[in-house]
Amino acid sequence: MTRFEFRYIVGWYFLPAIVVAMTVIAWMLSKHVIDQEIDVEFDMISTGIEQAVQNRMQDYVQSLVQATGFIALSEKVTREEFRGYVKKIDTEKFFPGIQGIGLAVYLRNNNLMQHIKAGRESGIPDYDVSPEGTREEYLPILYLEPLNKRNRAAIGYDMMSEAIRKAAIVRARDTGEPSLSDMVTLVQEIDEKVQPGFLLYVPVYREGAPIRTVAERRAAFLGHVYSPFRAHDLFNALFSGQHPPVGFKIYSGSEINEDKLLYSLPRESERFIKTSGLTRTVPLEIGEHTWTFQFFELPQLKQNNPYYLPFTVLIGGILLSLFSLRVAFDNKTRMEAREAALNREQRLRSQIQQKADENAKLYENASAAVAARNELLAIVSHDLRNPLNAILLNSRLLQKAGSKPNIEPRELEQLAIRIQRSGDRMNQLIQDLLDIAQIESGSLPITPQPQSAARLVSESLEALRPLASEKSIDLRAEIPEDHPILADAKRILQVLSNLIGNALKFTPEGGSIVIHVGREASNSVLFSVSDTGKGIFQEDLPRVFQRFWGKDKSRGGTGLGLFIVEQIVRAHGGRIWVESPEGRGTTFWFTLPAAPEPARAQ
Repeated sequence: MTRFEFRYIVGWYFLPAIVVAMTVIAWMLSKHVIDQEIDVEFDMISTGIEQAVQNRMQDYVQSLVQATGFIALSEKVTREEFRGYVKKIDTEKFFPGIQGIGLAVYLRNNNLMQHIKAGRESGIPDYDVSPEGTREEYLPILYLEPLNKRNRAAIGYDMMSEAIRKAAIVRARDTGEPSLSDMVTLVQEIDEKVQPGFLLYVPVYREGAPIRTVAERRAAFLGHVYSPFRAHDLFNALFSGQHPPVGFKIYSGSEINEDKLLYSLPRESERFIKTSGLTRTVPLEIGEHTWTFQFFELPQLKQNNPYYLPFTVLIGGILLSLFSLRVAFDNKTRMEAREAALNREQRLRSQIQQKADENAKLYENASAAVAARNELLAIVSHDLRNPLNAILLNSRLLQKAGSKPNIEPRELEQLAIRIQRSGDRMNQLIQDLLDIAQIESGSLPITPQPQSAARLVSESLEALRPLASEKSIDLRAEIPEDHPILADAKRILQVLSNLIGNALKFTPEGGSIVIHVGREASNSVLFSVSDTGKGIFQEDLPRVFQRFWGKDKSRGGTGLGLFIVEQIVRAHGGRIWVESPEGRGTTFWFTLPAAPEPARAQ
């Protein structure tokens, strides 16, 4: 065999071997990329489902908490008043899937007959407490709206007569927090299509009574505002019209137990679970009770992705290898095949480089997240420690002062005031951190209702007027005409308190702070907070609303306040900006939507 023939034969087999090797590599790489894309999509969809359930349940908790406020404001709520309140919040429109909102009252045995008489006089002549029997404690359902056929069957039912319900009732009463029950069969299941159910309780306490300890909460306990849920109705309403490529099952409890299955989508899911290549089990804590989510992939998850691509690459590579056997006999075609192989290699390198760039971007995002975490940790470790040290120091001074025979009451009062102020600083910082977490998760609670702009400004001024008096600052409002706004009162008070508090901090003694409210347009109201302080440097104005701006020794604070203020205003559909001519004070402006006519501020 000549050298030429040897090289020719080697070239003949070498080129197909190279092609086969590259085909295998391309197949492995493409399969890996597709698998990663499917994994990411699976995680995103399952996380979205979990978040949707959590947000919806949080909405229900918020509705019950608001109802407890309504109950607490009235000495005695009649059935008609309760029905009007539930009708006003429109549960079917704003809280789809909820069975109703009810009020269950707490009774001792000696008050039972009096309660039954009052229930019959309230509009239900045949009202009675069930099941029969003598018990030390009762929690019968007095009101439940809307009073349809199902809910009417539950009126008078003593929920403390059943162990699962009682466990959730006692937990809510003793902790003062919303409590979700384990899976039960509702009293409302009056036909053959029985669904699994559960109940959500929020305790109601006697207005003004202390509720710091378990004993105090038990003594002040009046009953529960609660909601019953039929699981299938709830989750069908939540996922109506959706056909995600990820299936899931929801279990009541911390374990996968088919006896505790609340919901399954699709309904016949076992055959998909057995063949699923991707599964995920996630616990979700709601109302001091755990739900367990089991996610699994459905066939359409792969169908929605080019899962056939790796096999196409593999088959194409095999065919190309067979073809290269033919072209190896011809130098010209062999060169063309080599060029084609180089082109394929270049495309593969481009894909690899693209993935490398994407990984670099992910690394940058992760680094940014770590930096944000480190900044938050710095706040927790430094800004929380300072007031805590002040509390500890003044507590020791208070302890020593208590043992002195001739201690002045004024001295004790000053120590107590220092402790209270340090506690207030810690509480404010913790609230800011909670708001930041809700903002970043997209779950900042905003409940817009018609409000009086003048009343909100007045409340803010009254709260901060003592601080203004200490510095002889003229703190006043200019509101020629009240303007009803559509806003969450608690959040707007937070915005005003932050802006006025900043103005007090940077306004010298003898200065002035003016809050103005006026109509900007037919559908918005304009607020402004102006001070006579030293102002803000022009180069700092674009960064005023950035997170952690202002966290330095010259300004003080955590740098979170104005960031939270901007997010609250934006969540209301408004806008906020700042003007500060250097050396001539600062003015913060923000707008809020006007309440539609004929709405009136509360």
